[in-house]
Amino acid sequence: MLYCQEVLSQNLPDFLVEFDTGGNLIAQPKQINTKADLVYLSAHIDTVDANPDEWDAPFNPWQPYEDAHEIVARGVSDCKAGVAYQLWLSDLAKQNELTLHNIIFTITRKEEGAGEKSAVHIAKALGQTLPLSQANNYLWVLENNTYVQEPTVLCIYASERSSYLIELENTLPQLQKNLQQLRHWNPVVIKPSIPIKNPVIHEQIGGHICSVERDDNLLTKLILNANKNDLLEAGCADNPAIVPSQILVEQHHKAIKHKLILSNRTFDSIEAVNNQLKNITYTPMKPLVDSMGFDLEQQLTDNAISALLNRVAQESGLHIKRTFNIGGSDASIIYRRLNDET
Repeated sequence: MLYCQEVLSQNLPDFLVEFDTGGNLIAQPKQINTKADLVYLSAHIDTVDANPDEWDAPFNPWQPYEDAHEIVARGVSDCKAGVAYQLWLSDLAKQNELTLHNIIFTITRKEEGAGEKSAVHIAKALGQTLPLSQANNYLWVLENNTYVQEPTVLCIYASERSSYLIELENTLPQLQKNLQQLRHWNPVVIKPSIPIKNPVIHEQIGGHICSVERDDNLLTKLILNANKNDLLEAGCADNPAIVPSQILVEQHHKAIKHKLILSNRTFDSIEAVNNQLKNITYTPMKPLVDSMGFDLEQQLTDNAISALLNRVAQESGLHIKRTFNIGGSDASIIYRRLNDET
């Protein structure tokens, strides 16, 4: 974040570059025309954790691999590419290759994992310390928006799925009942209240929870088929967006309480989720209001920028795909925290 602050400050002398109350880095022009369209570019600096043993050589999560065709490392697409894009634009502006009119750069500190997201502070500041235009206001979140293929496809997301995350605590028989009831929920972490000493290790190909369906997740099967006295351990509570690649199972002589973290990555509304969770004791891993996705496809279609995107695609040969984001981003966090007036 300090590196980004240094680069933006050097490249954009006419911008105010500072951290907000949530630790997000904001770079905004000292002069804003509130009668013209205003664009916020958003990316986040944090990434999920990784296990180097799951990476095939020459790749490694903490030493980027780069050749003429690719860069491979933890967080390259989500969302270091978006951060790099903002820094690149500032460098082009420094070289007088383009002019940045009414563009505000935001680099958020915490987007991944459980707990409150730092983009909440950006939402609260919009219309207050952060300006809004009397014309059109755009928020472009720059993560996971390209397909790695030839030719490259640029994805435009006007909707995204929800990212609800809850924790249950009970014995396996009760957790099995809960999991059978919560058909839209995918298990990502489970941990018994006592340590496992001599486990049988089950393995699966891990991945982001967005890309592994519940029925394809081995953890689902092992929980539902477990004996009442078994001990199960998998995943990490600090990294609940990742399907665990290893699941430990051990027989025990009595039923032991487990903590189970479940993820819901659908378009379910808060009302639907509250109905699903009725009569279930749970702890939200992050506020449910920040977890609900959105669908602004019609608003994008009706907006003048839609025609602009189509014209750019036709004139440049750029391949654009209009679809939905299978994950959740700061777009949902900011949109859901806007007040009614904003």
